[in-house]
Amino acid sequence: ISCEIFALYNRKYTRMSSKCEVTYMNVNSVANLLDSNDNYKIIDVRYEDEYFEHIKGAVNAGSEQFYDNDFIETFVATYRNTNKLIFHCMMSQKRGPRCARIISEKFNSMNIETPPTM
Repeated sequence: ISCEIFALYNRKYTRMSSKCEVTYMNVNSVANLLDSNDNYKIIDVRYEDEYFEHIKGAVNAGSEQFYDNDFIETFVATYRNTNKLIFHCMMSQKRGPRCARIISEKFNSMNIETPPTM
């Protein structure tokens, strides 16, 4: 089982961790992904009151939930067969990348492989 984990960013791809394979993905790449048949899920980690405008098909999971071990276990069980997980928040500078790292570290601790990044 493998999964690529990304944090949405407006400028470029940047490797965050070679062990956990978290990468920044730019908005153009996300737009291309929306038009593809790839098995992906966009996770919007903004607070519920910030979620009124969101990327079509995105799932809202507020960043505060990523500190709850039960939530993390359920999240991983739900998305472990997804090829790409893309995390984003308002500016994608703190919450999105932080939640992507948390999930990536959990996948790594469960020996769920992450393939080479794009």
